[in-house]
Amino acid sequence: MTYLTTDELLDNILSRLNDNSSAMRAKCLVWLNEAMRSIIRERNWEFSTVKGSPAAVVNNTVTMPNNFLDVEYLIVDSYFLKPVNALSEEAAFAIDNGQSSGIGYKVNPTDITLHGLSDAATATLCYRAGLIADYTDSAAATIFPTEFREVLIQFTMMKYYEFDADERLSIAVQAYGDELKRLKRMDNRRKAVPYGNNRYLRGSAV
Repeated sequence: MTYLTTDELLDNILSRLNDNSSAMRAKCLVWLNEAMRSIIRERNWEFSTVKGSPAAVVNNTVTMPNNFLDVEYLIVDSYFLKPVNALSEEAAFAIDNGQSSGIGYKVNPTDITLHGLSDAATATLCYRAGLIADYTDSAAATIFPTEFREVLIQFTMMKYYEFDADERLSIAVQAYGDELKRLKRMDNRRKAVPYGNNRYLRGSAV
C-alpha cells in the first residue's frame, strides 16, 4: 500500500487554485490537516485500525499508545471486555462504587482502567489510530493511503471556497460528500462480515 504526502497534495491543490504563493500554501496546509483530523474521526477506517497490539497491564491499567484515538476491542484473559457504559446497570454501579464484580474497561485521558480482572498481566488491544500532531509540508508519508487523495483535496478546496466566499462552495461540498461516501463503501467491503459461531462471510475479526 502506498501513502500520500503533504507536499504532493499541496502541489495538487495549489495547481487547482492557480495560486502558488507561499501564503496560500501555508493556509492550505492548515486546512489539509483539518481535513485529515475530520476524516479519520468519521469512522473506524481499515487503514487506521491497529489490530492485535499487545499491551502490558500495570495496576489494572493499560497505557494508551501515542496515536490512540478509540478502542475497537480489548481482550484480557480471553475475555472480550465491554466499556463500562455498555455494561448492565448493576455491573456499572458496582464499578462506580469500587466493587470488583463488574468486568469492563473505562477509557481515561491517558490510560484504560480495567475492572474485575485484577490479576491480568497482558491485554490485546485493537484500536483506532489518530494523528499525533499536525503534518508539515514535506515528502514524508502520512498514514493516509493514496485512495484518499481526492477526498482530502476536496475538503481543502471546500475550506478555501468558504474562506473566499466563493460561490463554488456548494459544488465543493457536494463533491466532498460524494467522495467520502465512495470511500466508506470501499472500506465496508474490506471488513469482516459476521455470520455466526465465530465465522465470517468475508475477512477475519482480528
